[in-house]
Amino acid sequence: MTTGLSLSLGRARRNNRNPPPPFDPLTVTAVTEWYRNSTVGALSTYPALINPGSPGIPGPAGAGHFPTGNADFSVTFDGGDDIRIPLAAPNNGTTVWGWWGWLKPSLSAQHTLYNAQASSGASATKARIDIMTNGLIQLVSAGPSGAAASSAGAFVANVAKFLLIEFNGARAAGQRFKFFVDSVDVTASDSTPAALNAPTGNSELGAQDAGGGGTSYIGVLGRSSGFLGSAAEAGSTVGILTTASRAGLRTVDPLV
Repeated sequence: MTTGLSLSLGRARRNNRNPPPPFDPLTVTAVTEWYRNSTVGALSTYPALINPGSPGIPGPAGAGHFPTGNADFSVTFDGGDDIRIPLAAPNNGTTVWGWWGWLKPSLSAQHTLYNAQASSGASATKARIDIMTNGLIQLVSAGPSGAAASSAGAFVANVAKFLLIEFNGARAAGQRFKFFVDSVDVTASDSTPAALNAPTGNSELGAQDAGGGGTSYIGVLGRSSGFLGSAAEAGSTVGILTTASRAGLRTVDPLV
């Protein structure tokens, strides 16, 4: 870890309204971004602790698509909200990539949790993650081709669970894309290639595209979330992380 990174993280933490959690996500070498909300009410920014100059941007200005920060700093999406994640190396991995966070989905319809486009058109999508009404999580499309899905019932309506998405192109075919819920591997199928597309624009958390709408996420996102990338952890035998790191990240700002 560089001195500059440590100083930036320190400043970000001092500006946070609550102290940092006991487990530090930056002890996990594969964590390349950590977002931690510090707003109650309509979000105007989604702070990034590793790269403070590149926070997430909630909803188009004036369009009313802003998620709401709750008293515990978790974030509620109403189906018309989104957070635009600026294009950056920490969230743009092609052979090692992932996402982590606590979720409490409504399961009232098929909802998009995350979408990253390589260019216009679904055929060029890097990854779109949907949560289905039966609690199944699916990778709808992975550029240049491929898909993945969990078993049904991985999520239950309005019940908080911790999701880890891990893609490691170096793994054997059928073992590259993994869904972990509460640290348990719930992956049922995987046909992803050894490398994903690299988006050329912002990705969207909680929506299919900027401005929300359509099948955008309805539910709660925990206070902390982030991306995985760079390289798989030393000692990892499945996905990107070790068992210990999965358990540790699950303790960061848990959602109830």
